[in-house]
Amino acid sequence: MTGVNNKALFYVLIFVLVFFLLIDFVSLFFVRRNFSFEYYTTDVIVGFSEIATITTFGGLRFKDVKKREEFMRSYGANSKKNFEEYFSKISRDIGREVNVLNVESTATSRDTLLEITETVTLSGLVRKYPNGKFEAGLGKIRLSNIGNSQLRVKIPREAELELADPTPTRVNRNVLVWEGLDILYFPNVVYKKGEGQ
Repeated sequence: MTGVNNKALFYVLIFVLVFFLLIDFVSLFFVRRNFSFEYYTTDVIVGFSEIATITTFGGLRFKDVKKREEFMRSYGANSKKNFEEYFSKISRDIGREVNVLNVESTATSRDTLLEITETVTLSGLVRKYPNGKFEAGLGKIRLSNIGNSQLRVKIPREAELELADPTPTRVNRNVLVWEGLDILYFPNVVYKKGEGQ
């Protein structure tokens, strides 16, 4: 009798396992995010020290107001922690420490659109070399390149640009600008103090 019970239990366990695998498969391929990125602008301000500031202004469009509210509750409670975890992972990936010093964020909403402004102050984004050059970058970490997006890196006005990779869409004096599909990954920017500085 126990052989029959064990066999029945075995079939029930197999059925449950297959059921959960099927649910995971369906979730993986058919469940979508509750929002889409509508636009964003990111400003990276670097100087002649290891400290840098990244400010991002972005718009997220949610499927409905309820999903937006759920996101806001989670976002407000975990914003700084999420940045610290994100940059901790980046530090491991690129082999150097990038630390979050401060995070400030604000959010405004109307209907299903949520506009978020985040300002993160980091140490370790900029490296200074013995030859007097400075390098700002995070390896080649991929970024979203949606059509309505812009990434600007502002180096000091008195700096001389040595390298920018990938090639910016345009350069306006000391501001390097990447737009839309030109945003491939976080740029690597090398600069030095100008003559007489």
